[in-house]
Amino acid sequence: MPTPIPNIWALQSKGDVGALIEALRHPEPTTRRGAAAALRALDAWQAVPALQAALAGEQDWQAHAAIAATLQYLDRDVHIQHLVQNKDIPGLAKMLGSSNIEDVKAACRALGDLGNRQAVEPLVILFRNPLMPNAARLAAAEALLKLESAPAVVTLLGKRFARRTLLTKSNSMSGRSHSSRLNLPRHLHPRRRLWLRRWNLYQKHQRSSQQVRKAHC
Repeated sequence: MPTPIPNIWALQSKGDVGALIEALRHPEPTTRRGAAAALRALDAWQAVPALQAALAGEQDWQAHAAIAATLQYLDRDVHIQHLVQNKDIPGLAKMLGSSNIEDVKAACRALGDLGNRQAVEPLVILFRNPLMPNAARLAAAEALLKLESAPAVVTLLGKRFARRTLLTKSNSMSGRSHSSRLNLPRHLHPRRRLWLRRWNLYQKHQRSSQQVRKAHC
């Protein structure tokens, strides 16, 4: 009698990490591949030992690649979890210089959540670095606001946004939303929309400052 094929999507929706780990041992390679992808989507760092065991015995190349990719992704979470548990601010600060944007964003979130003011200086350096991707600088700004140590420009953007909320409400009544003027997708999470608005304003401010400097040269 064939082994029943689990519904990976349903298990992922329920967050059933135990059942997904069990699915890594299913005879069907597609099921094992799907289980690995679901564990990655759930950030199930506790599944790392089971994934390592599954990788060692995996014969299907596609399932092997999926498990290896999930392990690579989750190893970062395990490392960050270890740094957070030990409140290793210098260790997290070193991750801000990573070439992997996801590492940088994860480190920013962890530093913001820890609430230690020692993280302010490396976060400010990251935020003010024009060579870093916008997503990394945005993550640094969010962490600084959590630490209540944001640079003046970030605080100013927050105040500007607060003033613009009144305009947003009045425009929504007339069918002209502020988000549409900024070309922001309507499906974005409200918090993300807020930061995209702030970021658009910050970049506009930076461009204006550069133009002024060039005019005086």
